[in-house]
Amino acid sequence: MISWLMYWYLRVSAWPIYWLMFARRTYYKDKKDVNKFYKGPAIIVSNHKSIKDFPLMMFFMPFRKMYCQMSEAVYKKKGFNAWIMKVMGGIRVDRTNSEMSFLDKTEELLEKGKVVAIFPEGKLSTNGNVGKFGNSYILLALRTGVPIIPVYTDGQYKFGKRCHLSVGKKIFLGDYCEEVNPSRETIESLNKMVRREVMKLGQEQRHLINVDRYGKLLALRNFMKDNGRLTVFTSGLYFKFKAFNVGPHKEKLKAKGPLLLIANHISFIDPFSVIATFWRRRVYILTAEVVFTEGHNFRNWLLKEIGCIRIDRYSNDKEAFEKAVDVLDGGGTLLIFPNGRIHRDESTDDYKSGAALLAARTGATVQPIFLKNQMKKWHKVEVHLGTPKTFKEYCDKEYPSTQDMAGFMDELFGEINFIKNEVENNGRDN
Repeated sequence: MISWLMYWYLRVSAWPIYWLMFARRTYYKDKKDVNKFYKGPAIIVSNHKSIKDFPLMMFFMPFRKMYCQMSEAVYKKKGFNAWIMKVMGGIRVDRTNSEMSFLDKTEELLEKGKVVAIFPEGKLSTNGNVGKFGNSYILLALRTGVPIIPVYTDGQYKFGKRCHLSVGKKIFLGDYCEEVNPSRETIESLNKMVRREVMKLGQEQRHLINVDRYGKLLALRNFMKDNGRLTVFTSGLYFKFKAFNVGPHKEKLKAKGPLLLIANHISFIDPFSVIATFWRRRVYILTAEVVFTEGHNFRNWLLKEIGCIRIDRYSNDKEAFEKAVDVLDGGGTLLIFPNGRIHRDESTDDYKSGAALLAARTGATVQPIFLKNQMKKWHKVEVHLGTPKTFKEYCDKEYPSTQDMAGFMDELFGEINFIKNEVENNGRDN
C-alpha cells in the first residue's frame, strides 16, 4: 500500500516538471493500433540515448504503470534509492553475471497484464546510432505471446527543446515463428527484424519533424516569417512586383509539396521579388555568409527567423546543406541563387550545381525563374516563371554522377536563358 501511494504521489508531483522539461511530441505509425490508452500486456522496445529515457517512457502511457528493466548501475546506492527504483517500476538486470532472474520477474508481470519497457542495447548510445540488440526480450515475447511495440526516441532532453517519440505498430512474433523451441538463428532473425523496425521509426521521425517545422501552418511558431511575408507583399505597392507567364500556368504559384526556386541574381531586392510572387508559401533563402555580420547578433537572429539559411560559399558547408534538405523534406519552399553573387548585367553563365544535388536528394519540384533588371522607380520588377522540372525527369539513376548534376543545371539555366531571350526580343519588338 505504501509503495502504491508513493508511486502515484511521485508520478503526479513530477508531471508538471516533466511537462516543462520534456515537451514531448509523439508520432504514431497507426493511431488506431497503438495509442496512450492502450490496454493489455505489452513489451515496449526502444533505443537508448539517455538516462532520461525511463521518465519519458513512464509518462508515455499516463494512465498505466510502466515497468522497466534497469541495469545494476542504477542501484549502486542501496537503501532508499534502490527502494524508489523498485517503487517506480524498476526491474534490476545485473549485466556483470549470467543471473537471469529478471526474466522470470518480467514474465510474471506480463502474465499479469502489465507493460514493460526494455532497452535491448543494454547501454547508452554514444554515437547516436541504434546499437546491437540483446535478444532476451524475444524469448519473453515468445513465451508470453504478448505484442512488442517498437519505439524510437531522439534523446532531445535539453531545456527549451522538444523531444520526439515515434511509436510503431504492434509486432506479434507468433506471426513470424511457429516453432515451440525456436533455434538460435530464428531468435536472432526476429531480433534483427525488431531492430530494423526501430531504426525505420528513427528515419521516418526526421521527416515528420521536418513536416512539423516547415510544412504545417503554425502561425505563432512562424510569426516572424509571416510578418516578413506581409511586409514584402505590401512593399509591392512601391516596387510593383509582377509575375509573367502565369496565364494557363497559374498552378505554378499554387504548387504544393517541396518546391525549389532557382533564379538568376541581379539585385539585392531579388529575394523580395520572389517572396512577393510566391506569397502563398513561406520561402526560405540560402543566404551568403557576408550578410551575417559578426557583432550584430540581433540582426543575425532576425535574418534566421525570417527564413535565411547561412551558407559559406567558399567551403563545403554541410550544415547549410542539411538545413536546406530539411526544408524541402518537410514540404517547404527554398530559394537559391546558383550564381552565388549579383550579376547586374543579367549574365547567367556562372553557376554552381548544389541545387541539383538538393533536387536529386529530396525529389523537390524545381521552378526556374528569370528576373528582369528593372531598377527605375515606376517600372515593374518582372518575375518570369519557366517550366517546373524534377531531377527524376532528367535522370532516373539511383546514384547520379557529378556530370548528371551539371547537366541538370545546364537544362535549368537553358530554360532561364530561353526566357531571357524571349523577353529581350519582345522588348525590341515593342
